[in-house]
Amino acid sequence: MSTAPTVAAGAVVGYGAIFNAGLFHFDGRYHLFARGVRSGYSRNTESGPRFLNYLSDVLVFVSNDGLHYEFDYVLGAAGSHGVHCFEDPRVQRVVSEGVEHV
Repeated sequence: MSTAPTVAAGAVVGYGAIFNAGLFHFDGRYHLFARGVRSGYSRNTESGPRFLNYLSDVLVFVSNDGLHYEFDYVLGAAGSHGVHCFEDPRVQRVVSEGVEHV
């Protein structure tokens, strides 16, 4: 057991906080899907949204042992099609016609 985060804030260039992850073991590897908040946001001191310039994406990390994770890719990027935040990703196994899909 460790008190250190699984993936530390700032572990990916261009991102600050990384949190609310979902974990999935597939094909012998661990896949961690987490919300990554892009660097550059700030607290709003006026009325309105709590934060300014707040964009969050879904980041994917992989691990062979479930303890040490490496950044793999951005699964969903905010800022297009009117979406400013992707939050709290979850992954499920689905079986369709006897074939498992992730």
